[in-house]
Amino acid sequence: KQSAITTATRNSMKIISIVLNSPKDSVYKDSECLLDYGFNNYTRDFLVKKGQVLKNITVDNMEVKLVSNKDLLYIRPLRDNHIKNIKFALDQNISTPIKTNQILGTATYVLNDDNKIAVKLYSDKEIYSSTGFLNNIYNKLSSHKEIATLILVLLFIEIILVILNLRKLVKR
Repeated sequence: KQSAITTATRNSMKIISIVLNSPKDSVYKDSECLLDYGFNNYTRDFLVKKGQVLKNITVDNMEVKLVSNKDLLYIRPLRDNHIKNIKFALDQNISTPIKTNQILGTATYVLNDDNKIAVKLYSDKEIYSSTGFLNNIYNKLSSHKEIATLILVLLFIEIILVILNLRKLVKR
């Protein structure tokens, strides 16, 4: 009895065959049959293509397209897309600005054999706040009233100091 480990590549798909305890005169024929079975019944395919829109969400009243930032290939049976389900888990604190390299969530593909493949989700473009700079400051200060009060008191004191210094300069 013999054992053999063989590999073959066809159409950019590489398959490994492992044959154990085969009769000496058929070990390579058995390996060839296993490789042919793999090439005839399975294919290499895209699970997700780079830039493919997987989900649309709304952030600050703006549409954000969630995409993969790379191609993801997998081996699947022929005549079956092999995807049972797709589950999305998004970051709960998504707000503008959004950068294209910022992970916004994950799409988990559940295959028919219950294997799971996670794909990180990114925005397809940079997203900036729909409100202006001053509105952003107002919104931030409104949500932190103690800090806003402190800033106003300090600003008032600074104005008084500037006026006092100007009066001294005028008197000279």
